[in-house]
Amino acid sequence: MSAAGATPTAPLVVGAFKRAATATAYRWELRKLVSQKRTYLGFGLAIVLPLIFVVVQSLRHNHDRGENIFASQITHSGLATPVLMLLSAAVATVAGVAAWGFNSVTTYSGTVVSPSEGLLLIFAANICYLIPLFAVASIGVLLSTVTRNSAAAVVGAVGVTILLFIIGQIPGLEGIRPYLLTEQYEAWHGLLRTPTDWAPIWHSLWVCALYAGPALLAGYLVFLRRDVAGG
Repeated sequence: MSAAGATPTAPLVVGAFKRAATATAYRWELRKLVSQKRTYLGFGLAIVLPLIFVVVQSLRHNHDRGENIFASQITHSGLATPVLMLLSAAVATVAGVAAWGFNSVTTYSGTVVSPSEGLLLIFAANICYLIPLFAVASIGVLLSTVTRNSAAAVVGAVGVTILLFIIGQIPGLEGIRPYLLTEQYEAWHGLLRTPTDWAPIWHSLWVCALYAGPALLAGYLVFLRRDVAGG
């Protein structure tokens, strides 16, 4: 076979090699996560904390409304529990319903929704809450590929979050607050209003994309170069 005839297949071979190397690296990272004790510790905390919360709330005799309308409904409907604990919503929903029943719940707009609709809204709120978390995780992926250290990636991602929170509290910088990643954790409130307020949700989507997109792309390029070219 002539050299000219072999040339068209070369990019295909290189591309297949790159994909195989990347897939192998991903499998290796997943095996590392499964074997680490802190992975199971994280799952354990996600299960235990909602249970402790429900027990503590059950022992309280008064439940002041405060600034959150769902806090005053904590003993009236189990669906109020996961709204107060969005990172552990699955366990919080089961524990809350078991303790206080699958009853209707009142939204931020004062509208009473049925249990089934409330459950659907909670599910949607959790998806919305995960958007900025995904952006933070994307930053962690970038730091992990650059430093080759998972602990540094976790600390760095948390550090970036804390830094953005501090920036949001500085007087005179109110204009940039809507574009800070930490401000997007409240976007899910729009889902629990009647009618649904989609503005903060769409805003959160594109703002979080500004953080996650470049971080994932940069991390992928570093990751690919290291595995294939030995960089």
